[in-house]
Amino acid sequence: MILAQMMPAEGEADARWDALLETEESQRLLEKMADEALTEIQAGLARPMIFTEDGEVTPGE
Repeated sequence: MILAQMMPAEGEADARWDALLETEESQRLLEKMADEALTEIQAGLARPMIFTEDGEVTPGE
């Protein structure tokens, strides 16, 4: 698929994500996930994310 054909579909997908993330329910869920992540970090349960040169995630330390 050429770039010009891909752009409208990507724009539509971005608009759908924007609409989804603007809802109050989404904001509550994002806040809950952030709180859970912070709790895991503070408890020492989180590990750093290490990326390869091509952008793949590898196991952390």
